[in-house]
Amino acid sequence: MLDLTRVDRRAVVSAIAGVATRFLCPAALLLVVATGTVFAQRAPESPPTNPQVLWINPLALLPGDPSVTTSFNAVSSGIGGGLSGLVIHSSTTGSQASNGGNKVVETGLEVPLGYLLQGVRVCYESTSAETSIVQIRLAQLQDPPSKAIVLLDDGTSQPAPGPACVNSTRTSIDPSAGAVFLSLRLTFESTRDRIVVRGLGLLTSTGSEVKATGTDPTDRDQDHAQSARRQ
Repeated sequence: MLDLTRVDRRAVVSAIAGVATRFLCPAALLLVVATGTVFAQRAPESPPTNPQVLWINPLALLPGDPSVTTSFNAVSSGIGGGLSGLVIHSSTTGSQASNGGNKVVETGLEVPLGYLLQGVRVCYESTSAETSIVQIRLAQLQDPPSKAIVLLDDGTSQPAPGPACVNSTRTSIDPSAGAVFLSLRLTFESTRDRIVVRGLGLLTSTGSEVKATGTDPTDRDQDHAQSARRQ
């Protein structure tokens, strides 16, 4: 508490009120003016800096070309212990699609208003150590919608056969700037192999958390701030 017994009370209260108008709510300001008393306010707690996982529907992943097919069996996936999920098959080996592009499964994302995308989490299992997810990509549609900019391009070959849950490298994407598409690039050692995706999550943070921690949504890693068209 501030001792006003030996100074001009009116001058000090006036000075305090000038500062309080910038930092205190109206009720607290009235208390300062009326009593000449300043109460310390507790500093707000720091927001969490680690991204939160927003789980989305893995069954929404679509094949990227005719060589890739997907299936679902609620009784058993037939992979590992049999826990169900989206089972991915391929009629060709390798990571190239039949049309010459990447062999992928892909989906569009629905992100709640006010959230920023920081990465992807994938939970999966495969039937072979050489059949796996070899790329996680996020691309954002531009206006006019004639191209999409790749903002996450993680070419890490994920450990197989699992089961495992892995996080992509980090990025920062504002979904309100344009539709965002998630694709998983796959490689198959054999056409008999399969990959099951059991969980698919988005690593997110709120805009207020990013602002409070001083992170600029446009300050992305160099590897992810690419201006290339989606392949």
